[in-house]
Amino acid sequence: MSGRPGSAERKYALLNALGLPPRLSKKELVEALNRLYRFEELDAFQAAFFASV
Repeated sequence: MSGRPGSAERKYALLNALGLPPRLSKKELVEALNRLYRFEELDAFQAAFFASV
């Protein structure tokens, strides 16, 4: 989610969909995701989310 065209927009859309603050850094985002979700939950969510974006 970085270094490609549209990465910032995708990151903000993901943060919004998860109800997380929009100004999280990449490091903070990873920490929040690791604390809030199991791998399987996040994997299923991101597959559905990015298929629709």
